[in-house]
Amino acid sequence: VNRQWIIDQVLAGQGTVAIGPILPSSWAFSQGIEPWEYSPERAGALLDEAGWTLPAGATPGTPEYVRASEEAPLAFELLHPDDASHTQIAQALQVSWAAIGVQVTLIPMDAEELLEAHLAPREYEAALTDLNLSRSPDPDPYPFWHDSQAETGQNYGGFEDRNIGIWLEQARITPDFAERADLYQSFQHRFKDQVPALLLFHP
Repeated sequence: VNRQWIIDQVLAGQGTVAIGPILPSSWAFSQGIEPWEYSPERAGALLDEAGWTLPAGATPGTPEYVRASEEAPLAFELLHPDDASHTQIAQALQVSWAAIGVQVTLIPMDAEELLEAHLAPREYEAALTDLNLSRSPDPDPYPFWHDSQAETGQNYGGFEDRNIGIWLEQARITPDFAERADLYQSFQHRFKDQVPALLLFHP
C-alpha cells in the first residue's frame, strides 16, 4: 500500500505515514522504528512464498489475475465508512491490492453501523476505520491491543499476544516515565513484527 500517495492525494499532503500505534509527538514514541517501505515487488514475493500464486500467464487487470492457494482465491470484503474521504482511501487500497493479485470487494456503510453491527460483534473480514487517540494525552494503547479486550473490548481484530499484554499491563501501573517508555518501545517493536493491523497515516 502506497500510504504516502494516499496522504498526498486524499489528505492534500496533510499527514504523515504511520510508523506505529503511538503518535510520533508522544514521549512514549520509539524513534528507532522505520515504517514498512512501499514495495509491490516484495509484497508479491511474500505472497508467493506463502503459497498464494498467480495463474500461469495471468495478465494484470484481468479477472484471472487473482492469486489462489489450492484453488481458493485470495479475496475478501473491506467494510468502510461511506463518506468521501474513507471511500477514496478504500478505493486506493483496493487498487493497491489488485495490482498484486488480491481481489477486494468494497462495502460502504454508515460509520455507526460499521462499529455496532460489524466491529463490536467481530463480524467482518477486513475493515477501514479510525483510531482516535485524542481523548487522553496518555499514550496507553491497552484498550486496543491487550488480549483481555479481544472478545468484548476495542481490540476488534481479536489480536492476542502475551508479550504485548504483559508490557501494557506493567506500563499501566508503573509511575516511572522512563520505565513506561521502555515498555512502550518494546510494545511498538513487537507490534511492527506482528502487524495486528495495517496503520495508514496520522492526519
